[in-house]
Amino acid sequence: MIRFFQSAYPSRLFVLFLLALVMWIPSLIYSSPVINYGGNNIYHNLIQFLPVFWERKLVAFILFFLSALVLNATGTKTGLTLKNSYLAAFIFILAASSAPFLTHATPFLLANLLFILFLKSVFKLQKTNEPVLAAFDAGLMLGIATLFFPPLLFLFVFIWFALIVYRISKWRPYVAALTGSLFPYFFLIVISFLLNNPTNLHNDFMSDISLHPGKMMFSSVNTAILVGLISIAVLFSALQMYSSMGNKNIRTRQHILVSLWLLFFVSLFLFFFNKYPETIVILTGPASLMLAAYLSQLHNYKWGNRIVGLFIVMIFVNQLYPLFNVA
Repeated sequence: MIRFFQSAYPSRLFVLFLLALVMWIPSLIYSSPVINYGGNNIYHNLIQFLPVFWERKLVAFILFFLSALVLNATGTKTGLTLKNSYLAAFIFILAASSAPFLTHATPFLLANLLFILFLKSVFKLQKTNEPVLAAFDAGLMLGIATLFFPPLLFLFVFIWFALIVYRISKWRPYVAALTGSLFPYFFLIVISFLLNNPTNLHNDFMSDISLHPGKMMFSSVNTAILVGLISIAVLFSALQMYSSMGNKNIRTRQHILVSLWLLFFVSLFLFFFNKYPETIVILTGPASLMLAAYLSQLHNYKWGNRIVGLFIVMIFVNQLYPLFNVA
């Protein structure tokens, strides 16, 4: 199974699409309640503007599948996964659909796609000849993502850590990263003043970044167990990748270290900003990349295939169980 997605033939892409479609069957069939994430501000509930529920689900599914493809391209271009491979997309589809509440039309799916594009921009810092422009682009992509999930704004500090890892010591890229992150909010402030409601914008933003530390609540025991097992697998993969860094070249070591820092930062801020369980989809990107990177360096796929197969069965049961629950 792992070996099957270690190649990038069109048939693998078709299987990925079918897998994603099956995972989203309950969500595509049944309508879910429209949840107001963050009040009436202008950077939330974009998907909810679509009048018919199947239109919202279709847009959400497209965002979901695009996120898988962009993450996969990021993994192959950085060398964290094999050059011709769909393994990162495969792992992402499993992780990002492991819980039923993740396969719904929420603004966090759009934030996740933008966040993965941000991660792709951060990796480009390693080989750029213009670190100032690259840092600004990464910050700008992060700033756009924060319009749909404001707590992501604090991850501009992660860009600074990435600059340190990539050995960029000049001060201008650090300022450019912060400037790019805040740049979209400049336009929000201008629009807010033109509409004569700066106070509402401030109140909405402060409400969105309010702390909600604690345990994330899940709707079922099965979901909690599955998320816990995936978290253990990600932690094991992260430790294995860290321990194997000495066998990699300098560029791969830098990418692995940046990925580990990202996994730490995202896990940390989701602990403090877990107002909605759907926000966990933001973590599936870096977690899937780490899992795919570890699986890519395996030489014996026997136990890896068994564990991945077990996860697939558990995710199928967890996702498709509502179809058989006729009570």
